[in-house]
Amino acid sequence: LRFIVTLEFRRARGLTLLGAFLTYFVVVNIVCNFFGTQSRLSHQLLYAPIFTLAVFAYAQNNLEQMLRVVRGVTLIFLLVSLAFLAVKLPMVAETTYRNSMIPGARLRFYGFATHPNTLAPLCFMLMCCIFLRPFKRRWLTGLAWAVAWVCLLLTQSKTSIPLVVLFMVVLHFNRVAVGMRALGASGARASAQSQITWTILVASLVGIALLVAVLVEPRVIDRLTQVGSSQRVLSFSGRTPIWNETLNAVQQNPIFGYGPGLWGVEFRLKTGMFFVTHAHNQYLQTLGAAGFLGLTALVLFLGALLHQGWRTRVASGGVTLALGLFLVVRGITEVPLQVGTAMQSEFLLLMFLLALSVGCMPARARMPGSRAPATAKPPLATAPRASDLAPSG
Repeated sequence: LRFIVTLEFRRARGLTLLGAFLTYFVVVNIVCNFFGTQSRLSHQLLYAPIFTLAVFAYAQNNLEQMLRVVRGVTLIFLLVSLAFLAVKLPMVAETTYRNSMIPGARLRFYGFATHPNTLAPLCFMLMCCIFLRPFKRRWLTGLAWAVAWVCLLLTQSKTSIPLVVLFMVVLHFNRVAVGMRALGASGARASAQSQITWTILVASLVGIALLVAVLVEPRVIDRLTQVGSSQRVLSFSGRTPIWNETLNAVQQNPIFGYGPGLWGVEFRLKTGMFFVTHAHNQYLQTLGAAGFLGLTALVLFLGALLHQGWRTRVASGGVTLALGLFLVVRGITEVPLQVGTAMQSEFLLLMFLLALSVGCMPARARMPGSRAPATAKPPLATAPRASDLAPSG
């Protein structure tokens, strides 16, 4: 309320990104709700924009405090979840998982999240916090890294694990390249380091795409060759029937879609797929729930996210860009951009990215009530630690 009443928003940073998000929210949850095939009014649809406005206002001047709080709370959340593996394992893990990435291991960890695939983004969020602001005590930083990696690996998320490994490697190489420039390294050497970083990124993305295809569907190549002669496009671990039902919902109302109730209780009863909660693809989910209008709003919002991630890549050490790409790629097999409720770990990661993108932008002018003067210096642009620049061996 203070942010609005005292007109602080007139000097706020990131208004374009906020506008893109609110447009996406209004189109998907309000416009397409009223004009979709099935309208569904729910109080849960009201919380996401309120939460977003609060995060947006807070991030203007409190980015450092936010990083510390998110870092500490997420670490506690993961530590307690791990502790329950010994206390009450069925509450935090599945013990009959068949498609395990770890040979012989049938345990799949979800902690106190709703699903392993929703716990993995929280692990990545903790890693980003530690990367940007390690704890003052080195043993605590080491513990946080270990907890984040152990929890991530135990989730056995086939999409998240390769992506997190890739982005953490790229972020490290990027930090080293920045440090080389800061220490006065030759332009050619620093440029070569940056080229190595982006080469690793591109090559790894290609490799991850192939790895996910092989893990999820070993016969994906054969499936691709049958696209022209078969009605089945792909079968990503049983996702084809889900995608077909979603596309059928689109055909009924191509412009506005089915509505937010897509893959809700009534829709699942109608299709007979009782254990499916979403389309397992962000773009198809949005297309099915909000039609082509909603998909257009989603693409514009993703464009704004990536644009701001690119603009703040230096100030954030590349974290904003990595998080944006993480959400875009995860959207192929998951729905990380749901905005129907504020109580989801996927939504929390999106808010973390929003706050980072806003907080890392140069201040436009001094904000009313702010103690720190306006400055164009990136808030998170700090020199790498000596251990990051030490030569190997």
